[in-house]
Amino acid sequence: MTQYNHSQSPSLGQNKQIDDNAQESSENDNRRKSARNISVLQIGKLVTDRDQMLCLVKNISAGGAKVYALRSLAVDKRLRIEFRSGITVDGSTIWADGLTAGIRFDHEIDISQLVGSGAESIRAGQFPRHPRLDIIAAATMKWDESSAAGEVINISQTGVCIEAHPLPLVHQRVTLKVENLPTLQARVVWRNDRRAGLAFNQSLPYEMLGHWVMEQRPRRFL
Repeated sequence: MTQYNHSQSPSLGQNKQIDDNAQESSENDNRRKSARNISVLQIGKLVTDRDQMLCLVKNISAGGAKVYALRSLAVDKRLRIEFRSGITVDGSTIWADGLTAGIRFDHEIDISQLVGSGAESIRAGQFPRHPRLDIIAAATMKWDESSAAGEVINISQTGVCIEAHPLPLVHQRVTLKVENLPTLQARVVWRNDRRAGLAFNQSLPYEMLGHWVMEQRPRRFL
């Protein structure tokens, strides 16, 4: 006759402890999964071997991101993605569906540094900004009784860097005409001997700037 050893049977207290541990483990797993894949909606910049373009970052993890681009990306396409934090990451597309693509980073990164835009990021000296696209385009500035023809060095939704001569003074309000863009009102926020940074009175719409940029010649490739 088989004897049952009650000392080997888990007690009610032990069962509860096992259940609590299992629940805690499940909660930890869920937290880890959440940390691995964060839903965001952030404008970024993509640089490939032939162009630069704006994109919308939809999801991000330590190892990759899901983006919506204004031009379809081929699978296995090498690229660099720049986030609003200013950090850039190299990677490759691992899948594509229309204008949406999955990107795998070459190396895992700290997600908080990529998407951080709160007080902690500011204390660390990381100020979020709109991506600047390095393209070549003709531009003309007019202010008071003066004017100057020049060239766009880079442009974002909120401003532009222009190389021209002569240059308006800092704080000067100017009317800016960039080829194939609407006339823009802006203010000079900085300048040196050759270049000036202008802040637009009104931001350029994402799709307007995004499609315009793809028609311009980029200054830099991957």
